[in-house]
Amino acid sequence: MKNEEMRKLIDKLEKNPKVMKALAGLLEPLKKEGDSLTISADLQEIKEKLTLLQKPAEKKKVKRFDEKKYLKLIKLISNLFQIQTESVNEEWILENDVNVIDPANVCLVQAKTEEAKSLLVLFKSFESDKKNPELDFKCEANTIQKSRYSQEYMRKILEILNVVDDGVNFTLKADFPILVENKHFKFVLAPRIEQEEN
Repeated sequence: MKNEEMRKLIDKLEKNPKVMKALAGLLEPLKKEGDSLTISADLQEIKEKLTLLQKPAEKKKVKRFDEKKYLKLIKLISNLFQIQTESVNEEWILENDVNVIDPANVCLVQAKTEEAKSLLVLFKSFESDKKNPELDFKCEANTIQKSRYSQEYMRKILEILNVVDDGVNFTLKADFPILVENKHFKFVLAPRIEQEEN
């Protein structure tokens, strides 16, 4: 490559600030001296690197449930939570955890996979600053653990989980939220606390 060709290439690249920022270290060997260039690196290698950097980077696609499961899950999840948004930037989905808490603070669902995140983000309120609860299920040995939970919520949670997986794990402790999860979703359901009679 001749100096003149290199000059044209550099002029073209200088008009694109993103490319120039990415090439800052690469272009250091090129120094302007009047109308000519002093080149301290192999021109062919620089040309190849510039060509690679000009190609648009492929964006990673978010994994999604198939359309039938997706639509069924939206219908079932909307029985517990309200849809808050129509779409979210896919990069945001890949980089962030997604969880949704109902307004009454009775039920929380957290996405465990990309497929679940791409769906649950529709129900996420971005104004809410509610955090995931810290749960410790350790209990004394040889004690029977039992709690009461809303049958309505439990039925809805199990319907959602059964769409994507036939296995469900339960973790519970007396008078403590129950954890109901599968590969894609983790639900935390608050217990019904019995009022002591006087």
